[in-house]
Amino acid sequence: MIDDYDALIGPLKVRADKEKARKAKRDAKPKKKGKKPEAIIHESIAGLFRAIFGPPGVATSDGVLWLSSENQPRSMQTGVANLRRGVIGGDSDCTIYHQQKAYKGEIKNPKKYVLQDSQIALHPELAKAGVPVDIWFSPVDAYASVVKWELPHKKATF
Repeated sequence: MIDDYDALIGPLKVRADKEKARKAKRDAKPKKKGKKPEAIIHESIAGLFRAIFGPPGVATSDGVLWLSSENQPRSMQTGVANLRRGVIGGDSDCTIYHQQKAYKGEIKNPKKYVLQDSQIALHPELAKAGVPVDIWFSPVDAYASVVKWELPHKKATF
């Protein structure tokens, strides 16, 4: 028989109370809602490209084809397997093809503009291969690149 019940249960109660307080504190923190700013910019650029070029992965009558790449972080194991297959990091978010030439756009949040090390390494290599890479902070920037690269497109107004 237990002589001092409170002495035995007391530490368990304290532990339970601390756990309850931690949970309440965790639940009280505002949760991040919505998409990251870069994802919102990416979607708006994709909307622009749908309007001026049509759907992704479908060539226009002028021979322009655009697409976006999924550049999600992967596990170390997946990264090693990708490297074996020649998949490397640093590729741009959007690619446009026209007349056997590629054009690349890297989408960045203007408030948090940081190129990854893999992008810093790859972008000069793309330039050596004759593939221009522009940094886009908005659909206006992406449209300016389309005009600069003289790609046939439907006119857009902002």
